[in-house]
Formats: sequence, C-alpha cells, structure tokens
Amino acid sequence: VSYDAKRNMGKWQRFFSYYKPYKGLFFADMFFAIMGAAVTLVIPLIIRYITGTVIFYEADEALKVILKLALLMVGLVLLEAYCNFFIAYQGHIMGAKMEYDMRNEIFAQYQRLSFNFFDDQKVGQLMSRVTNDLFEIAELFHHGPEDIVISIIKFIGSFAILASINIRLTLVAFAIIPFMFAYAYYFNKKMKAAFKRNRAKIADINATIEDNLSGIRVVKSFANEDAEMEKFRDGNSRFVETKKSSYLYMGGFHSGLGAFMTMINIIVIVFLFILVGLTCGLFKYQLVVIATGSMQPYVYRGDTVLVKKIDDNQKKNLNIGEILVYYREDRIICHRIYNKLESGGYIFYQTKGDNNND
Repeated sequence: VSYDAKRNMGKWQRFFSYYKPYKGLFFADMFFAIMGAAVTLVIPLIIRYITGTVIFYEADEALKVILKLALLMVGLVLLEAYCNFFIAYQGHIMGAKMEYDMRNEIFAQYQRLSFNFFDDQKVGQLMSRVTNDLFEIAELFHHGPEDIVISIIKFIGSFAILASINIRLTLVAFAIIPFMFAYAYYFNKKMKAAFKRNRAKIADINATIEDNLSGIRVVKSFANEDAEMEKFRDGNSRFVETKKSSYLYMGGFHSGLGAFMTMINIIVIVFLFILVGLTCGLFKYQLVVIATGSMQPYVYRGDTVLVKKIDDNQKKNLNIGEILVYYREDRIICHRIYNKLESGGYIFYQTKGDNNND
C-alpha cells in the first residue's frame, strides 16, 4: 500500500473515530433519516393507488377507502415531520458535540507545540482553524452521512417504483443520470478548490485584524492607520475575488443540475409523444404488437415491431418475400408474401406465416 493510500486511510479512521462516543445518537439520526426518506416514497404510491384503483370502486366503498388512506397519509406526514425535526435538532447537537471534542483537541495541541511553531504562524490563522474551519467540518460530520443515506434510498426507491410501472420509460428517464454524475463530479472538484482558497483568505483577514488590534497602540503612535487600512483593503479584495470564483462554480453546479432535471422531463415527454404517435399511427411508422406466432422464428408472439405505412401506389409494387402487417377481423396479421396475382386491373397478394405449413 502506498504512503498516500495509508495516509488517506488514516484520515478516514480518524474521521469515524469522532462518532464512537455518540454511536447511539448517530444510529438514531440514521434511522430517522431512512424512515423520512421512505415516507416520501410511500405517499406518492398511496396517491397512485387512489387515482388508479380506488376511484373505480363503488361510491360508498371508495369514500371509506379514501378516508382511511387520507388518515394514513396524515399520519405519514406527521411521522415525516418528526423525522425531519429529529434530524435537524438531534443531528446538529451531535455535530456540535463532535465540534466540541475537536476544538478541545486542537486547543490542547496548541498548548503542546513549541515556540518555534508559533514563530512561523499568525495567531489570526490559528484562530480561524478553531472557529470557521472547524464549523465547516462539524457540518460535514452531521449532514454528510445522512445526506448520502437519504440520497441512496430515494434514488434506488424511485428507480424501483418507476421500473415497476414502466421499465422502458424509466431507463429513458435515468439515461441522463451518468452525465449528471460526471457534471457534478467536475464542478465539485472546482468548488472544493475554490472554497479551500476562501478559507485561506479569511484566515489571512483574521490574521491581519489580530495583528492590527494587538499592535493598535503602535499603529496610532506612528499615525499608520492609512497604511493599515490599505493593507486590510488589499486582503479583503483578494477574499472577494476568491468568493467570486467559488460562486461562479457554485452557480454552474446548481444551474447545470437544474438543467439536467428539466432535460429529464423533456426527454420523457418527447419519448411519450413519439411512443404514442407510433402506437396510434400518427407518423410514417407505427408500433405494432404481434398477437400470433405465425412468423416464428423470425417474429415471435408478443414482439413489438416497427411497421412502415404505405400508400395505394406503394401497395401495387410489393414483391414476393416481403413481410406484411395488416388487420383482419380486428386481428393483427403478420405474414410473408409468397405469391402475386394480377386480375381485372387489380393486384392480389397471397400471404402466409413462415411457421404455417398450409
């Protein structure tokens, strides 16, 4: 194992070690996160059951079932509200306790460091590590695991539910997901670097303020306020520039993902329009489901085939060996032309299935 791999493994082990004193609270937070995510998937299924099944019951029976399901959905909403409350309240408490532990460790580490370390460091930057940076890490400790769990449950649950309804439409809708992941991964790397620069700049600003305030008597004695103000403005301007860069990537991240979500809706709508058009014969081609096995093994019963519609002139120019799909007594027939006859100015075709012996 390489040195970098061992180092990263050590970081993750150190990361998870902060959860050990609060395992009970952590698992409770995960439990309510899973339950809340499950409720968001169950409610649409109940609504679908009402609109797709219950409305066809007799009026009295339908009313009773709807009232029962309405009470069930109210209970689920209350359960979801409590889950979100627990996550927001107890989850942040867990994060605050972990932040408390880390702040104590950092402060204790400061006490153990030598004079040489402090000679090379600015007090304002060290204070920034204990305040701003630590707060961001604590937010990760709280929101990171639960957001991952909730996202996985919703993603897999949504796919399973949609696939049970229409697997083809589900695959069409989810086809854009890999591109979303690639897009998010790219901008996440950019934002990560930009926010890292932000933290460095805010640490510089804190260091400048600390240096100025700790030596304010010297500054005033030499009437050096203007120089100090210019120094502060310069550092503050660099911070604004780094903020602009981070907001640029943040804007690209959120707007791009929003565009991908809209594209999913557009793709689904276009796919449905094309599917309905092909099924109803609105276009030059039409989708037809084969009802018999007369053309096996070339075409099997239940296969969906794309059939080209032809006009009267084209009907006169068909050749032996071509396959026809036509209606006879409300049945869809799929046969191959094996003979062509002309009589009285009319053209007749004799057809039969490849699987038919007669």
